[in-house]
Amino acid sequence: MRRLAAALLLIVLVVIFGDLPGRWLFVGELQNTAHVPAFGSIAAALLVICRHWPVSRKWSSLTRWVAVVTTATVIGAAIEVIQGALHRDMDLEDVFHDFLGALIGVAIMHAFKWEPSSRSLRKTSVSIGFAALLISVFPVAWSAAAYIHRNREFPVLLQFNSRLDRYFLFDCAARKDLARAEDARLIVTLQPNCHRQIGLGEPYSDWTGYQHLKVDIANTTAADLRFTIRIEDTHHNQEYWDRFNQTFALAANERKTLIVPLDAIEHAPRTRTMDMKQIYWLEIFASEASAGGSVALSRIWLD
Repeated sequence: MRRLAAALLLIVLVVIFGDLPGRWLFVGELQNTAHVPAFGSIAAALLVICRHWPVSRKWSSLTRWVAVVTTATVIGAAIEVIQGALHRDMDLEDVFHDFLGALIGVAIMHAFKWEPSSRSLRKTSVSIGFAALLISVFPVAWSAAAYIHRNREFPVLLQFNSRLDRYFLFDCAARKDLARAEDARLIVTLQPNCHRQIGLGEPYSDWTGYQHLKVDIANTTAADLRFTIRIEDTHHNQEYWDRFNQTFALAANERKTLIVPLDAIEHAPRTRTMDMKQIYWLEIFASEASAGGSVALSRIWLD
């Protein structure tokens, strides 16, 4: 029992302080999903403890099932509170993954008959656990599909023919209340409370062998708008002079294809050259004076 308690403590510490390396979206999905096996293990261990705890020996198998899943979920919630106190991310989604993991862990114990239970409870537990497994792996599978789709579409960096095209969008462009896909275009309402109106994270990173970045964009309002294109590589230090910035204007109801030489992007940082094999971020944001307008973005590509 001491070894089991030590193992539980180790799992809890790993969940609190552990981080996978990298800042990519897929790594984030893996990090979230890692809560599932961790709390599956916690739930399985709690079931074993219940069998040796005098009070719980009198419980029915259903009572133990409810108690273990609830306790594991409460542990997950407590971990999130501790992480918040330590100035780390506190996320209810993680608690949901903890809950799914607990369901799966108990289901495995029932499926292999490592936990005594009635046949009906075993079937119910396994069915619920299988559903929880499908729910928990979906974000990772969707993320992997988005990366495969992105790589297959290159040298097109962004278009709107599939729901997967929007996976790497941020800020206004990612909000359903401000952006909608229509006729293979993304129509975005510009709001000043969006830090970045159209943010594209993790475009296909290797831009070598191409000469131009092209952006097919339209101003869908009756007033002139001004925008800035911002491009960063993975080495960016968050200083204005360490990235590419170019401002452009669109007249009222004007549509145009903006053309940016990649050579200008490569030599934009003041003290170095942009790593054209490690492009990490592309952003289009409007000036405060353009707030309340809207744009229609059709495509971003290299040639």
